[in-house]
Amino acid sequence: MDTDQHIRAYEMYSLAMKEFELVFKGDTIFFKDLRNEAIIDKKGIWYIDKDTLIINDLEIMASYKYFIQQSDSCRLILKPILPGPKVAKYGSTYKFIDCY
Repeated sequence: MDTDQHIRAYEMYSLAMKEFELVFKGDTIFFKDLRNEAIIDKKGIWYIDKDTLIINDLEIMASYKYFIQQSDSCRLILKPILPGPKVAKYGSTYKFIDCY
């Protein structure tokens, strides 16, 4: 990528990190995604299989899998599972609203 592409990729990553959240309500999950350089609201069904959080998107035929690196009463650390399947080197930390 050239310099402008690197800058735009960093801007999109920064936007995503500020806006992304997971809201669990029963077996439904509300989450954010990045589409056409904008944050959009999404809805899915979630479940856990061993050490993996699986989200089935209700808008499109897609499933997202995340390795649960850590989960305690105040935070959840997830790493995306990539094709292969390989676990991404870096993940995201989500804080529970009731803790902070």
